[in-house]
Amino acid sequence: MDLESCTPARTFREQPDIDPERFPLLADGQDRLPFADGFFESVVSNQVLNFILSRKRIDRVVGEFHRVLVPGGRLIATVMAEDNYFFTEYGVPPVPEEGVVQVRLRGRLEREDYYYRFRDAADVRDCFERQGFVLDDLGYFDYAFLDVSRARHYIVLARRPEAG
Repeated sequence: MDLESCTPARTFREQPDIDPERFPLLADGQDRLPFADGFFESVVSNQVLNFILSRKRIDRVVGEFHRVLVPGGRLIATVMAEDNYFFTEYGVPPVPEEGVVQVRLRGRLEREDYYYRFRDAADVRDCFERQGFVLDDLGYFDYAFLDVSRARHYIVLARRPEAG
């Protein structure tokens, strides 16, 4: 999706108190973040990585998170767990243990989309550690959403190691 044409993104950037230069949008397929090395003290990635449909691209994006953090900088990331209801209830068979899953929601919400499914907690941990992060914690949480109690996710608390 080209975010420049995405209505919510455009609407956000058009707010009078938002400086659009401080909130650049990436075009589909653009993996390099438009920030200098060590630009941020923290990065938050909330439910972003599951929307990237290639493990190779996910690795590049996580590498970009690492690049733009200062040494000692912190990362908080959440991703859907392998037993999230999107995969277990709405995944179109055959649902792979990891990789791209076609999801077809039916009921109050109706839509069809694709998501990346991590194999398990070790796969999530490996995704961040291979890009140079030190994981301080890898948690697992569940919450009720639209009467569904299987909206399971991982939360990653990590840091870029100090230089030296």
